[in-house]
Amino acid sequence: MCDAINKGRWNPKELNQPRGNNHWSRKKPERVSCGGRHWRSKLTEEIVREARKKHSDGTSIVNLARKYGVGGVTMRDALTGYAWKHVV
Repeated sequence: MCDAINKGRWNPKELNQPRGNNHWSRKKPERVSCGGRHWRSKLTEEIVREARKKHSDGTSIVNLARKYGVGGVTMRDALTGYAWKHVV
């Protein structure tokens, strides 16, 4: 590793890093913590469903974000399906 860095070039093949389908997240996708399983998640699947329903009834994204203690962009992403895609 030191030779590749010291020579001023960065070649992943020399560092023997798993790439593509050999990466651990591709081999064991169930171990990737997403959504409510992530240890820092402030939202849960139930909250996202409830927020989507309230938003469709007319509640603004800002008010929902304040209610659930997340940022506006985070709430927008949850409501539009950019994040929390697995919640229907």
